[in-house]
Amino acid sequence: MELIYTNLHTIDGNKLNLEFCFSNDFKVSYNQTDKKIFIEKSESKLPKNFFGNNINNINLVVGKNASRKTTLLKVLGLKRKDLYNSFDKETDSWFSIYSTQDPTKFFIEGNDFSLIKEFRKLENPNKEFFINGIYDYNKNEFVKIKFGIYSDHHEKENIQVLYYPSSMTKAMNYVSEVQGYKYTRHYVTQKKLSDMLSFLTKDYTEFVNYLEKSNELKLCLKVNENEKEVFSNRNGDNFKIYGLGKTQTAILRSNKLHKFMDESSKTNYILSKLSNKQKYITNYLEQQILSAWNSFQVAEDDEVKNIEGKTVDWPEDIVKEINSLFEASTLKYNETDGNKTIEKKYNLLIKYQKSLLEIFGGFLENRYLGDDPDSAYLESKLVFLDKIQRIPEHYFSSRNLISILLDTIEVHESIYDLIETLDEYNFAGEYRKNTLSTEITAYIPSLSDGQAELIDLLVKIRTTISLSQIYNKTNKSNILLLLDEPGVYLHPEWSRKLINYLTTYLNNQYPEIIFQIIITTHSPILLSDIPDYSTLKIVSNKKRLMVTKGEGGYGKNIYELMKDSFFLDAFIGEFAEKKINDLIIVIDKGAWISDASKKDKIIKEVSLVEDQLVRKGLENKIKNIMAEQIYNN
Repeated sequence: MELIYTNLHTIDGNKLNLEFCFSNDFKVSYNQTDKKIFIEKSESKLPKNFFGNNINNINLVVGKNASRKTTLLKVLGLKRKDLYNSFDKETDSWFSIYSTQDPTKFFIEGNDFSLIKEFRKLENPNKEFFINGIYDYNKNEFVKIKFGIYSDHHEKENIQVLYYPSSMTKAMNYVSEVQGYKYTRHYVTQKKLSDMLSFLTKDYTEFVNYLEKSNELKLCLKVNENEKEVFSNRNGDNFKIYGLGKTQTAILRSNKLHKFMDESSKTNYILSKLSNKQKYITNYLEQQILSAWNSFQVAEDDEVKNIEGKTVDWPEDIVKEINSLFEASTLKYNETDGNKTIEKKYNLLIKYQKSLLEIFGGFLENRYLGDDPDSAYLESKLVFLDKIQRIPEHYFSSRNLISILLDTIEVHESIYDLIETLDEYNFAGEYRKNTLSTEITAYIPSLSDGQAELIDLLVKIRTTISLSQIYNKTNKSNILLLLDEPGVYLHPEWSRKLINYLTTYLNNQYPEIIFQIIITTHSPILLSDIPDYSTLKIVSNKKRLMVTKGEGGYGKNIYELMKDSFFLDAFIGEFAEKKINDLIIVIDKGAWISDASKKDKIIKEVSLVEDQLVRKGLENKIKNIMAEQIYNN
């Protein structure tokens, strides 16, 4: 299946009748007076496999702000519940037509039967429709129509819609599909760490030149240090997260605590002797313990305003239980203590901290989640702890950072195991409720914004295809990929490469998927990669919007594309344009000739103009006016 036509008939109560024809094999139009659809077969003007073996077409939709570009992609890409949160089900209307392998059979979806004459005889209490129709080219009408859920060829014809929005303010993960028809929508908004790791170690290096990477390619896993202090318990009983004794109970902020331990020369504590891996583990445990403690009934207490007024209300028996676990001498060491003694004390500390986490986490889980079988709050923390303990020492670059070097050495299997664990819990949803995604941040340092945005897009596509289980090597799938303003923050050089990287990646990675891509953009740079026949321009004509085919772009000089008034009203900044126009007026008046300071100011302003033709023109204007003044005198 392939999307060949969409009509935005009425949006926000405004009758638009915006017609988007995406196909090079069919000409489609709609007569809103007669409510008739006209379909005509045509010979494609694109050479076969122009965009690669498994990309049948790329349509570029361009238009100024408020031209309904994003509206188009929302109509095509939003799942049903989100669709009717964004549009009025009663007043807004549209329909789309998809071609099949049989040139006479089409799949039509929409939300208003009355828009199409032949469909009015169908009875359905819902205005939405998913229809299979056979089109008679001689009669210019659909002669056989039936609802899509009764399709007899749906096993062969299918399409999946992947929507990459320019912004999504809320998580929208509702299921939306046509019953009995392989037709579903998915949002390209999430990325698995395992997909990112695989992409960076394999896919990325296949088509991105290493010279374009500024530094070593790394994936970092950072412990989020959100909790900076221990809130006071209302009954006055607190706990010692490291057992430092009464004189050091104030030093409980994670960053200051570790700094104190590392730099202290007078007091000997084993934290100053720990490796980066050991510090990472103790730091992670500290954060989880603090978070659990502070999360229990945080309240304002008028009597403790000097401590920001935040208190917790832990039961006395819990506090007594945890304080009874610790031996105060554990953290201290003597100069005569060897590595084995320090390692033993470290293990005692970890055992203690883990016990704290189990007590706090177990109490909170029982208190707030009860017997909820879907809770993995404590489980996820303990599993993550187990995984990081198996990772080799050289991956730990500081007390809160795991750095995975990707392009020079083989990644250890324990890293893949850890990444898969993070994915497992991060994508568990309501079935295994946990907070692991808020505890660990994954990021790639030393990437430019363009590199980061490109990787983000491609990894999200990879993850969405994986999660939706679209990819099946035994059966070709069809994907309609909708990209709303991709690369909006890209440097022009990266924007220039976007189409090439996208097509290369999809063709190489998914040979069994047939892609159709629709991209909305403000960027004239992308036009140089897309032929006229695949470019749709939304223009304003006599106070109404209309869609026209592009007026030239493929292989065109980007400088020439930028001069198109459709993108820019002028080819220089508005400030410079206004200053130069004002300067011309001042020069023409000639009042500056007898005033040396004004003349000097004008000459300085003219010298700032970088465009040689413009600067020369201004200089000649000054010379001519001065010559004329001399002549007249």
